[in-house]
Amino acid sequence: MDGKAFIEKWSKVASGYRLCRYVVFLLLLFVGYLLMLYTKNVEKEKIILLPPAVYSKVFITNDSASPEYIKEMADYVIYLATNYTPDTIDSRLEEFLKYVDPSAYQRLKKQIKEISADVKFYGRVQAFYPEKFQVDPQNRQVLVTGRLVKSYMGKTLEDKKQTYVLKYVIRNGEFLVTSLYPANKRQEVKK
Repeated sequence: MDGKAFIEKWSKVASGYRLCRYVVFLLLLFVGYLLMLYTKNVEKEKIILLPPAVYSKVFITNDSASPEYIKEMADYVIYLATNYTPDTIDSRLEEFLKYVDPSAYQRLKKQIKEISADVKFYGRVQAFYPEKFQVDPQNRQVLVTGRLVKSYMGKTLEDKKQTYVLKYVIRNGEFLVTSLYPANKRQEVKK
């Protein structure tokens, strides 16, 4: 009887192992299928940079975006580039460079280094308060009008109305700045 019981138990264990192997095989096939789908769709994945806050519905495609998105991005980028103190200028402008188009990166980085050295040397503080945004999707530019306040050692040096021209491109759904300059100075470098 012991031999018969042993063989019966062994056959149950063996059938249990077969079932486990079958389940593991099916799971491996499923994981293989998921890996195939992942590798097929990984090229379609995009990283879209958004400003810290979005206050309306926006859409973004490969080479265009809604005017609301462009306005929000322009507001954030202008904030980074035009609001600083000697202590915050490096971090703000370094963050601004993350949104710069590679074709304009070296030129803007050079300008930023000059501005940073000047602000630190003279201890200037600058704040820009945007009031009006004019988005021109055809020319891929935004005119931002607002109040510019510059001060030195607690005294206001300048308090005037200023308009900045922000030129941009949207490439693969990513908002990139190609140039940023005051409208009255026309400091844009032609390519």
